[in-house]
Amino acid sequence: MLLNDVLNSKFLGRIPQKGYIYAIFKAGVIFEKYELNPKGFKFSGDAAFEGSPLRELHCFDENTEYRLIVQDDSPCACPIEKVVSAKEEKGIPAELLLNDEMLLEERYTKCGVKKITIVNRYSYSFFDTLQLDDYRMTL
Repeated sequence: MLLNDVLNSKFLGRIPQKGYIYAIFKAGVIFEKYELNPKGFKFSGDAAFEGSPLRELHCFDENTEYRLIVQDDSPCACPIEKVVSAKEEKGIPAELLLNDEMLLEERYTKCGVKKITIVNRYSYSFFDTLQLDDYRMTL
């Protein structure tokens, strides 16, 4: 699967129209600012790997993250797609939401961002153990 194949995705309307993309390709990694247009992704910088097979994709803004994980190259394997939003965090007790700020390596800061925040969502299992339910990338 290539990056522009995502535009044929059933979640296309739920991908933020502009934000940041963190993508892992077979040939490397990009972290760029992007905008969606009818022809595909428009990047603020150089998206050198967009012709390489995609492994993992995160498109996010302050409120929503679109996530795609490609399991393998076989035609039978379906990619895992998920949309995670800040709206889903309403009602979760504050002690079960943990924000981790992650500093980006200098090579990924060309788009003007030096850190991102990972919002981790926890709950207690049936056995009263803390478990990570989901996470979301944001600025």
